[in-house]
This record gives sequence, C-alpha cells and structure tokens, in this order.
Amino acid sequence: MKSVSTHQAKMHLSRLISEVEEGGEIVICRGREPAAKLISAKEGAVDRVRPKVGTVTGGAVSWSEDCFEPLSEEVLKEWGVL
Repeated sequence: MKSVSTHQAKMHLSRLISEVEEGGEIVICRGREPAAKLISAKEGAVDRVRPKVGTVTGGAVSWSEDCFEPLSEEVLKEWGVL
C-alpha cells in the first residue's frame, strides 16, 4: 500500500486515481498520520487479498506426451549444452 502526503495527493490526483483503478490502494497522510484511504469504487476491482494456503486458484496443469523425452543432440548444441 502506497502512502502520499495531502500535498502530493492534490498535485498528482489523476495519476493516483489511475493506480487505484489498476487495483492499488493509496493512503493519504496529514503529516505522519493516515487521514484517508483511496480505493477503487468500481465493481469487480482487482482484489489484492491473498487466497488461503491450499486454495486452488488456477486451472488444471497439462503437458504433451513427449515433454519428458530427452532433447536431441541438435537442440542441445543450439542451447550450448554440448
């Protein structure tokens, strides 16, 4: 979470709004004390909360039948391994 002063918030409001629309959160401070929090008002905004450990967040992993086959000497030479 990013913190800015009230002066910076006034000067760079458009840029800060763009950051918030991309899922960020901005805390506006008066001196060293937080005074306000700038967050997105859009429905379905990017949620930056991490899922609980063990939660499936992606689809199934798949690979081709030959993915674990040894590489040919020609490919190994191209990669500089041989």
